[in-house]
Amino acid sequence: MSRPIDPSSVLDRVSGVDLLGADDNSVDHPRRSPLHDLHLAASATIVEFGGCLWVDRYRSGVSCEYRAVIERVGVIDVSLMTQLGFEGPRAVEYLQHLFTNDVVNLAPGRMRYGAIVDDDGRVVDDGIVYRLADDEFLLMLNLAESQLPDSLMAQWSEPEAGCRNVTDGRAILQVQGPEAAPLVEQALTVEPGWVPSFFGCRRLESEGVIVGRCGFTGTDSVELIGPAAVIGMIWSRLVDGGAEPFGISTIEYLRVEGGMICHGHEFTIGSHLPAELGLAPFVKSSVSHLVAGWSQLSQPVEPMLHWVLGPLNDIDVDHLPTNGQPVTIGEVVVGRLTSTIFSPAASRIVALAMLDPELLDWSSKGNDVAATVGSQDVTVRKYRDSPFV
Repeated sequence: MSRPIDPSSVLDRVSGVDLLGADDNSVDHPRRSPLHDLHLAASATIVEFGGCLWVDRYRSGVSCEYRAVIERVGVIDVSLMTQLGFEGPRAVEYLQHLFTNDVVNLAPGRMRYGAIVDDDGRVVDDGIVYRLADDEFLLMLNLAESQLPDSLMAQWSEPEAGCRNVTDGRAILQVQGPEAAPLVEQALTVEPGWVPSFFGCRRLESEGVIVGRCGFTGTDSVELIGPAAVIGMIWSRLVDGGAEPFGISTIEYLRVEGGMICHGHEFTIGSHLPAELGLAPFVKSSVSHLVAGWSQLSQPVEPMLHWVLGPLNDIDVDHLPTNGQPVTIGEVVVGRLTSTIFSPAASRIVALAMLDPELLDWSSKGNDVAATVGSQDVTVRKYRDSPFV
């Protein structure tokens, strides 16, 4: 039976692993965050995914965590993401081989989002490059090391480019929400306004901490990267100052509402070109002479990524759409759901879906197309248009 829905009735019963989907990377000795014991002390629920142990949620529950990030401030430990450092005169050249966005004209103290591609120009992962100095860069991937093939890690560890894996011994926090910046400044004991502007980065030399500002989930987000012992102390200061700790269940809701792609959902390593994943704005022609797969990257490609939206305020709580379900227009299956949530912000089902562009006719239908998922009527909307209208 369809009925108005209380968001907390959905948020608090779904695990981040349920949202992320089936995991075939279980290992005997999964990697742990260097802050793992802090999370256990805070009564976190821990789950294994991608060969790593992640915080699923804390005692307060996902609905509380979600509201805190949207309305105030929350903090999540993402220390298991891969970090690659590049130093020296060939750092720029080598990064241009990996990264679709241009780093040549990236000023020191700035960050840039893009995709990391293989030799065929296909997406390995998305991530952010920090330019810390003229010849010093940090590439932050979203994937953990355990999710990356050994052959890729070996290929990227290019001594002549000054590339090295700097993940071990470091921790990473993302402080998200409208109060993120002032709370970070309080925790670091720096003056107001010290946190850089959007897509800026800087070092706090006294602590050995890199501070960057972006918006991974569509909220203001300050990223703190540094020695695990130092970041652990900063975590405690942030929580004591009012930040709500949150886990991967909450980040999945925020990610999908922000329209951010994720490995294992919208793509796997080498499965898609950037434009198919809605990343065409982050592919720059100035890298054409360096990227081996430019002939693929430069071809006009229709995006496959789109929104699928359920009806407003009225949904069958016991039969929510799930990842992998087919999306049908008329009698034709045009693709499948890849990331599916009930969105408290939109008061409806919000999903990302990979759909066959040859089966979608936007010319006569505007930006919305009527479709079905199972027995439910839904709307397919172009990816770059807002799902909150």
